[in-house]
Formats: sequence, C-alpha cells, structure tokens
Amino acid sequence: MTSPESWLTRRGAPQPRAAIILGSGLGHPPPGYVEVVSGAYQELLPLLHPPVPGHAHRLSIGFWKGVCVLLLYGRLHYYEGYPLEQSTALVRLVATWNIPRLIFTNAAGSLTPALKPGDLMAIRAHYMLVGSTAWKHLLSKTPNERPYTSQLLQRLSDLPQGTYAAVPGPCYETPAEVRALSRCQAHAVGMSTAWEAEAAHHLGLEVAALSCITNYATGIQGSTPAHQEVMEVSRRSYDKLFHHISKLIE
Repeated sequence: MTSPESWLTRRGAPQPRAAIILGSGLGHPPPGYVEVVSGAYQELLPLLHPPVPGHAHRLSIGFWKGVCVLLLYGRLHYYEGYPLEQSTALVRLVATWNIPRLIFTNAAGSLTPALKPGDLMAIRAHYMLVGSTAWKHLLSKTPNERPYTSQLLQRLSDLPQGTYAAVPGPCYETPAEVRALSRCQAHAVGMSTAWEAEAAHHLGLEVAALSCITNYATGIQGSTPAHQEVMEVSRRSYDKLFHHISKLIE
C-alpha cells in the first residue's frame, strides 16, 4: 500500500477538479470519458473485505467533457464491517488530493409511489439512522441539509429533490421501518452516503448527491426488494444519471 501523495506523483496523474463516487450497479464510465491513469483501492486503502457485487473497488483519473475527474468505482459500506471512520476513507482521499467537489451516487429504494424505479432524485437532506438509539429519536430529528451545496442543487432543479434516509444494512428495511420513514417524510432509503456527505462537508468539500431509484421499498406498491433488481435498474439508468452529473462538473 502506498501513500496517496506518492501514488499520484508516481503515476504522473493530472489534478482532478471533481470526484464522483459510483454506487451499486453504477460502476460504468460516462460516455466520452478518456482514462489517463487507474488503480485498485487496495493500493491506497487498508481494505478488510472483498467488494460487494456491483462495486469494483477501482479508481480512475481522466477527462470528461474537458474536465479532469476522479471516478471511484464503488464504496466501502458500514454494513461490511467498516467502522464509520473507515467507511469514509474515500472522502478523505478526495480531500487529501485537494479535489474541491465530490459527487455521490447511490442506489435507493423509493418510500413514495411518486418516485418510480428508474427515476433519479437529488438529495437535499438526509436522516442518518446508525446507532442503537437512532430509530428511537427519529420522530424528534430534523433532516440534515448542511452537507449539500445549494449552488449544486440549483443545477439539478429539473430533478425531484428529496430527503434520503441512510440505514446500516445489509438487510432491506422491514415494512414497519418503511412506514416510520414515510411518516417522517423521507423520500428514499439506502445504506450509504449520509456519513460520507457529512465527512465531506466537514472537510470543506462541495457536495452533491444523486439517488438512482431502483425499487420500491418493502411494502410500497407491494414491493419485495431484491439485489438483482437493484443492479439491473441501476445499469439501465447510466445515460440519464451521467446527463445530470455533467451539469455538476462544469
């Protein structure tokens, strides 16, 4: 494992202006992307486990629409056994490399019939439901809007903007949990992003996040989520997702 600084120097990599974390089933380069250098996460990070299916654990630096970007194919999940500090290692890597803007993507379940599988949602706020008392205090919580940069949200004004609920995983939510989240006016639920976005905001990065709605959460429209459905819908959403991400790197 090498240090982040020496890895960039040894590879002769250009300086990225934005980083994009590609979530479950979204690990595909944008149309027209030209790679300059690439490598495996394990070259830079102490990894405990092999990647979850749909997360390649690979990074790439290259040019897209004339802008140098860092693509991060997959993330480190809390449910894999990484403590929150380690699950935000990619965020700290972006900050170490002085990349000012970090764009998150994730696969999420819809908590409302208004958001259908295949839709995209810009995250404007989140609930972070990790820890033994998180659900106990849910009704008294206010969703956290601070991490999400308002100027970047304005560029996504043609998308639905909503509140994302981050749960530990790896199991999908029960019908009772889905009802509780809906009652708190959350719009989508997933197993990532909230703690990463908070870490990025703390480190002074500009932050935007997009959820690819891959399924209805348990009980919504009679749904029973499955990982294969998540992966398939994510793959079908590439072009639409990158169309909106392109507005965030200009």
